[in-house]
Amino acid sequence: MSIHPEVAAIPAQIEGTVTSLRPMRSSSSVCVVLNRRITVIAPMGVSEFFAGLRVRVTGEWRRGARRRYLLASALHPLEALTDLGPERLAPVLLGVPEPTGEQVEVLRLLQPALTWLLSSGSRALAERLAHLSMRKAVRIAGNPYALVRRRDLDFEAADMLHRRLHGDLWMLPRLQAGTTEVLRRAERSGCARLTREELIARVSTLLGLSSEVEVEWELVWRSSIVARDGERYCLPSWFHQRRLALQALQNNQVPLPCGVVEGCEGLLQHRYVVLTGAAMSGKTTRLREVAAACRAAGWRVAVTAMTGKAASVIGPEAQTLHRLIGFGPRGCSKTPVPYDVVIIDEVSMLTWPMLSAALRIIPGHIIFCGDPRQLPPVEGEPVFQELLSLLPVHDLGVRPTVDVTMVRHWSTEHLLFNLQQLCQTCAREGQEWQVLSPVKSSRLGTVQLNAYLQRVMNPSGSPVGEGFRAGDRVIVVRTDYDGPVPVYNGQMGTVVGGVGTGVQVRLETGLLATVAPRDLQLAYCLTVHKVQGSRFDTVVFVVPSAAKEFAEEAHMQYVGLTRGRQATWCYAL
Repeated sequence: MSIHPEVAAIPAQIEGTVTSLRPMRSSSSVCVVLNRRITVIAPMGVSEFFAGLRVRVTGEWRRGARRRYLLASALHPLEALTDLGPERLAPVLLGVPEPTGEQVEVLRLLQPALTWLLSSGSRALAERLAHLSMRKAVRIAGNPYALVRRRDLDFEAADMLHRRLHGDLWMLPRLQAGTTEVLRRAERSGCARLTREELIARVSTLLGLSSEVEVEWELVWRSSIVARDGERYCLPSWFHQRRLALQALQNNQVPLPCGVVEGCEGLLQHRYVVLTGAAMSGKTTRLREVAAACRAAGWRVAVTAMTGKAASVIGPEAQTLHRLIGFGPRGCSKTPVPYDVVIIDEVSMLTWPMLSAALRIIPGHIIFCGDPRQLPPVEGEPVFQELLSLLPVHDLGVRPTVDVTMVRHWSTEHLLFNLQQLCQTCAREGQEWQVLSPVKSSRLGTVQLNAYLQRVMNPSGSPVGEGFRAGDRVIVVRTDYDGPVPVYNGQMGTVVGGVGTGVQVRLETGLLATVAPRDLQLAYCLTVHKVQGSRFDTVVFVVPSAAKEFAEEAHMQYVGLTRGRQATWCYAL
């Protein structure tokens, strides 16, 4: 239906029953039909208003190409969703006017949860729950936190479902689910093991337990909810993965069939070995030499890194460790990889689950390469210090000498002006430059600086998609190996134009790839995590006043100030 906004609008307010609801193909709106005859155009965020619900619509009458329609400014239900019974829910969620006996029982059992999901816009999940068998519905009703394990809901939403269904805040499943959630968050934050006092305090805070409530915590944890590692508690899966990894590392003396490889003296005497060195010590060059020597000797070699960007620096044949072992949220591949030697770079970002998976399916030699002074993984407890204490270490022994020019500014405007001048000078002289910031959100975070640098460095670029211009520097934020031209997270490029709904990007490799706009970000300014393993001619490390404490963290400083080949600037307020 075409819309003519020039037609004079007539204010109106009507009530009726939703007959049908469908999204419009050419806009971010939805077409709602009331009483089988009134067409309403409403914003897309009204998916909770389903067929059969009585609503009040406030808006303006407009005239389209064929008929009048009501352009809604507000849509309000006239009946509480909690009052809807199985007879009303069946046509909406099951698509049948008369449900069977089992379907009625399922809808009646899950009715509080289903109506809450509908009101919160989670209609797809409500439909999946409505189609469950009675046996599975009873299981979900008894423990809604199972939806967290299936990744259908986050913990807060599942907790709300539990309250809707039971109203009892102190049930055993809730305490167990809260404990699991706290330990899962602790693992993601980099400290997977908590003391008893820390665990109880965090669970109590998450669930809103008052100090007067007495809980037999050991009884709650007696099942497989937690594992005990000395005086600390952790997830059983994490404990198991760490134990297997440590056992494999401690059996490092197991002999492997090998010959003498010229240029790799000492690195292949053990099954597992660590190659370390500071920034600019030549680790990448040494890795290339080792890989070439092993291939010349007839060995099958795989070169990997923890990020796609770091892998691209090593060479075109390199790949991410995730891809090599098939590692993902649900585990990894079970088939051993067909390589005699596997090189893993940037292992400061390695976690215990990934290490355990790698040791399990890599049968040959592994050379762990990295710098313990660099950034730890964004999520998960790091393992590099354990590797340094357990395995033979080959240290290149070079410490970086970095010439940093510190410039303090009296205002944000002064800093931005100097930043613009420096970047434009580098661009005129053909230097590869990069701006860094330790945070994303602030006036001098990556989001604001990218918008500013886009305006001053690429003012005449033609718009491509939403938020991009031809000539923009961009970075890929999601790996896609299945496209015509594979792209990986951390790969940088330049916007060339648009193809349909995608953005054409000239990658660093010279290839032309089409990437969805949601998988791209401007790359004039990047976080320090994004550039680990990369080098540029000139680097500008911007330190917002609100993030000084964060930016002064040792790992953050080390990585940010060692990315420049020729010049490193630190701009601060």
